[in-house]
Amino acid sequence: NTRCLEVLDLSINQLWSLPARVFNNLFQLKSIDLSQNQLTILPDDLLTGLTQLTDLKLKYNQIESLPRGLFPENSQLRNLDLSSNNLKTLQPITFENLKHLSFLALSKNRISTLGRDELKPLINLEHLDLHGNYLHNIASDSFTDLRNLKVIILSRNKIRSLPVDVFKPLESVHEIDLSHNRIQIVDNDLFANLPKLSHVNVTFNDIRSISPGFFKQFGRLTYFSLESNPIGIITCVHLKDLEFIEHLIFRSNGLEEISRFCFDELKELRTLEITKNNIRVIKNWTFGLQKLLNLILEENQIEFIENRAFSGLKVVRKVSLARNRISSVQAEMFHGLQSATSLDLSHNRISFIHSCTFDFLGNLEFLSLDSNQLNYFHYDVFH
Repeated sequence: NTRCLEVLDLSINQLWSLPARVFNNLFQLKSIDLSQNQLTILPDDLLTGLTQLTDLKLKYNQIESLPRGLFPENSQLRNLDLSSNNLKTLQPITFENLKHLSFLALSKNRISTLGRDELKPLINLEHLDLHGNYLHNIASDSFTDLRNLKVIILSRNKIRSLPVDVFKPLESVHEIDLSHNRIQIVDNDLFANLPKLSHVNVTFNDIRSISPGFFKQFGRLTYFSLESNPIGIITCVHLKDLEFIEHLIFRSNGLEEISRFCFDELKELRTLEITKNNIRVIKNWTFGLQKLLNLILEENQIEFIENRAFSGLKVVRKVSLARNRISSVQAEMFHGLQSATSLDLSHNRISFIHSCTFDFLGNLEFLSLDSNQLNYFHYDVFH
């Protein structure tokens, strides 16, 4: 007798189909895992009578559509994983009765459009994952009823543009992931009036410019990455509105210059990464970041660092200048890095190190100078 069964795991089998009402006598069932089978269709009465069911996993099957009425009126389902199937469209009735659902994974399907009604019943949804679909058309009111949504993942789709008010109803959202799409222009109001938004990912798109008021729309943004967008230039005007940012990443953006004092307004910044760009010179007083812990300037074309370029970095721990074109290290190059514990100068062209170079680095624990052109240094360089 299996009537007391609460958890049923049928994953990683070779199930092609399921008999009608196969689970209907398992009244205590809370979790069903049918992942990694070969299911193409589901009986419309599969979940009838399962009033205690909260967790349903159907990922890695070949499901092309969901039958009407799959989810009964009294459904208590909280977590639904339909990722890695062959779903092409969602119907307005697909998710009816799922008013308690908090997690929905639809990643790696073949969904191309999202209209106004498909997600409407999901009033308590907190996490929505749509990455790896064919999405290119999202209606402006697709998320109107998702006022409890905290995380929305739209990465690895075919999105070129978004309606300016598409995220407006998401008053509880913390994280929006739009990475690996084809977005060229991001409107200055796309993320406006989202008071809890802290994490935005637009990496690997085709954004070519950022307008001066772009960052003003963010309230308490703590993480932002523009990796692999050909923006070319970032100025002080762009950055001044990021007063709460903690992690800022510019990787593979075609940047050629970092302006002096540009980061002074970023009082909460902990990690600044500017890597795989075309920067040649680091000017003095470039980084006035009193809370910065990690400064990563790897894989640029840095040839020259002015004295006191790092002045103001009172608590920085890690500094990496690896894979640049630095040929000599001067006496006051690292002035201001008295708290640094890690310094990476590997894969440069350093042939000369001044004997006083490391005098300012009293807390240094890790130093890498490998893969340079050193053939001699003074006897007291490490004293």
